[in-house]
Amino acid sequence: MVECQLPKLKVEGSNPLSRSDSGYVAVVRILHGAFVVGLVAAMACGKGSKSGGGGSGAPSLGALSGTWTGTWKRSPPGPPGGGDLVLTMGASTTLKRAGTMCPPEETPATVSVAGDKVTIEVATPDVKATFTGTRNGGDITGELVTTCSLGTGTGTWTLTAK
Repeated sequence: MVECQLPKLKVEGSNPLSRSDSGYVAVVRILHGAFVVGLVAAMACGKGSKSGGGGSGAPSLGALSGTWTGTWKRSPPGPPGGGDLVLTMGASTTLKRAGTMCPPEETPATVSVAGDKVTIEVATPDVKATFTGTRNGGDITGELVTTCSLGTGTGTWTLTAK
């Protein structure tokens, strides 16, 4: 639950029931005032976390909790390679990229979800990697870009909920 403090607004001469208004105009002013207050409340409270889904039925990070396992494969023109991939989401989020030429294999990760799109990012002093993918039920597939002192490599990856 998000808690926020709304600003108190007082505008001189804003009485919606002044003597010169007809009943119709008074109702319109009251409805307009309610709309403005609702808009201010929505802007003051925000939408929640950057990584949450929001909207009608959009997946959220909670829908990705637990362990996801799969594989990754390097694309040409780089040297052939690949290995196991394990995303663990819980108290802390980590991504293990077994067989990588860009150590360390296991790193903290940041995950964001927007609809069915999932982005996993790794950023350490030694390696930066971005895994972008699409979730379909218990599977996520996509493309990756990894950069380290050896250069930049691209590839594909897949994860399945365990």
